[in-house]
Amino acid sequence: MRPVAVIGCGIVALGVMALGMGAWVASASGDKSREHMRVLEGELQGAEARRETGLAIENARVAGVERGLEEAISLADTDPDKRDAILEARRTILGAEARSAAAQIAEVDASARREANARLLEADREALSQEMEALSGRVILCMFGLAVAVLIPTVWLLGRRQRALTSKLAATGETMATGAVELARTQADLERSVDEKTAALAVALDESRDLNARLKEAQEQLVRQEKMAALGTLAGGIAHEFNNLLGGIRGCAEDLRADASEAGVQETLDVIVRAARRGRTIVDGLQTFSQAGGKERQRVDLADVVAEVLRLVAPAAQERGVALRGAGDDSDVSVAGDPIELHQVVLNLVQNAVQASGEGSVVEVDLTCRADRVLVSVKDRGRGVPPGDAARVFEPFFTTRELDGGTGLGLAITHGIVQALRGSLTFKDRPDGGTVFVADLPYAEGG
Repeated sequence: MRPVAVIGCGIVALGVMALGMGAWVASASGDKSREHMRVLEGELQGAEARRETGLAIENARVAGVERGLEEAISLADTDPDKRDAILEARRTILGAEARSAAAQIAEVDASARREANARLLEADREALSQEMEALSGRVILCMFGLAVAVLIPTVWLLGRRQRALTSKLAATGETMATGAVELARTQADLERSVDEKTAALAVALDESRDLNARLKEAQEQLVRQEKMAALGTLAGGIAHEFNNLLGGIRGCAEDLRADASEAGVQETLDVIVRAARRGRTIVDGLQTFSQAGGKERQRVDLADVVAEVLRLVAPAAQERGVALRGAGDDSDVSVAGDPIELHQVVLNLVQNAVQASGEGSVVEVDLTCRADRVLVSVKDRGRGVPPGDAARVFEPFFTTRELDGGTGLGLAITHGIVQALRGSLTFKDRPDGGTVFVADLPYAEGG
């Protein structure tokens, strides 16, 4: 229901109530008037009764006077001489009594009238007072009814308005709360999305850097492999001819040294023999380098290889004052490869470590198996690899021990063999001095 219709109904109800109150007040006033008229009629009837009583008394007195006159006339007839005196006396007495009766009647009538008027006034006053009190009560009641009639729809409308406002405020509060929750959720989603995007971007950047580094390393490795492949092809092509030439030179020099009698000639021939032997060693290394990974593979226990290498290198290590120490667990450390090539890998790493270590130091060889990989770690206490030489460590003929007779082929050959076996050869400086070389080879299951 609309507020206008409610107000209209309230006004109509107020009008009907006002008419009813007016009719009720008029009816009550008529009842009071009729009651007052009945009281006045009663008073008039009482006054009339009192007047008739007075007249009856007066009539009785007149009758007594008439009887007195008749008695006086009868006395006068008896005594004519005294008749006039008796009549005059009776007349005087009757006149006095008549005047006294008239005065009494007048006084009674006046008293009755005054009493009737006083009663009428008192009745009028009481009736008027009662009527005023009743009228005041009715007016107050009418006003109270009107006030209640006006107040009820007003309170109802105000209550409805308040409920509507409360509902709107509640709805607005719920909307604001929902909006706040949605805003917080949206903000959290945005922050989470930003964090995820940032993390994804950071991961992408890291992956990009890693890919770039791996690409660069792959490119460098490809270049090294191509260079080594070219060198291996060249070495494989000329190694046989060089071996023949060096063998002839060495044989002739040894024959001449046996026939020579002069010390200077023998010394010169000794230099030629040593040079031929060194050349033969280099050519053998070139052949090994060119043929790395080309042999048939079989399951080889690296623990046996390491033990054999340590026995072979032990005399040379003792001459330099270097101790050898092998370590490892009881797990299987077998790999697939050629036993001679694997022996050469471990031998080259251990010999380089012994040659790099000073007197009183220790060279450690560790064997560990991690999942499907076998790690051979060779640790020394040398000077480490200079930062400028790190990129050239595995290049053929690169060596920092020219004075000690290094050919620069040991690590190159070792690196090539490890790569041919689908492994990797890495190195890093140790925190407390020295270098550790790690050959990572695939594990070969028994079968």
